[in-house]
Amino acid sequence: MSPYAWIALLMLALYGLVAVVLDAAEWFASGRGTARASPFVSVLVLVRNREDAVERFLGALCGLGADGGVLDYEVVAVDDYSTDQTWPIIERLAADRGILKAVRMGDVSSPGESPESIGLFMCAGDLALVCRLVHGADDVELIRAVKGMLSKSRRRPPVLAG
Repeated sequence: MSPYAWIALLMLALYGLVAVVLDAAEWFASGRGTARASPFVSVLVLVRNREDAVERFLGALCGLGADGGVLDYEVVAVDDYSTDQTWPIIERLAADRGILKAVRMGDVSSPGESPESIGLFMCAGDLALVCRLVHGADDVELIRAVKGMLSKSRRRPPVLAG
């Protein structure tokens, strides 16, 4: 092997080492490197053409943690090629609320990728709840269900039947 190949290999290895160190530093700085009593949850919302309900739904979802009664969470909204005003609404809400990440299919996806796979890739949580905001769904009931799943009061020890 020529000396230039060895130098290139050494530089590539050094680059990889620096990347690992920087990723580890970011992970620890984010607070995920410390032990937690409860998991960090990602709520993944898949949306298509719901300009009528998306602002109310995401607003309510982002406000669940205001009373402190729910687990730590983030909201990841994936716009699935909407043709109405759904994407501009999601984009505006994401700019106003730090808890909300916005992703638009087509901007980040390749042919054949699903909104679920793109959204799950964007999630930073220890676990993810997936909601599909579709026509005909009871949006209020969906918010109630998510709040119930995120509720800290639900974390009771199981009762074992004898």
